[in-house]
Amino acid sequence: MLRVEPLLNYRFSLTVSGFISDVDCGFMEVSGFSSKLNGEKYKEGGTNTYDIFLPTGIEWGNLVAKRGVIRGSLMIDWIKTSLNTFTFEPMPIIVTLWGDNRTPDVVWTFLNAYPVSLSTSNLDAGSRGSAEVLVDTIEFRHEGCLRVDP
Repeated sequence: MLRVEPLLNYRFSLTVSGFISDVDCGFMEVSGFSSKLNGEKYKEGGTNTYDIFLPTGIEWGNLVAKRGVIRGSLMIDWIKTSLNTFTFEPMPIIVTLWGDNRTPDVVWTFLNAYPVSLSTSNLDAGSRGSAEVLVDTIEFRHEGCLRVDP
């Protein structure tokens, strides 16, 4: 019998179509891989032991990505333009979990994603010599996610 080991979560990349340089693909954390089926409860006459659930749609969580602040990022320019001028150019975002042999273990494609938030961590001169990386947190809204397990 073949034993299947759980996948490890530390070797991954996030790529926004059009921004494929190493500068724009290196992230330290990605979260928000969630979906939820919404619906309405319906009480049917004479049935008191349970509610009927009528599905109304799927709610997708926002994709949240964190990385160190870097200069010269075309992706950050795209995000600032979107948020400052209120002009949005949705693009697919691909998150790949890489295996030990440098082949994809799992690939998530987030459809028609666009930035909705950009925040930068606090500046702290009182860190007593233990310098920390300045971190950008980017939040993307999307229209759904496709997961492929190659």
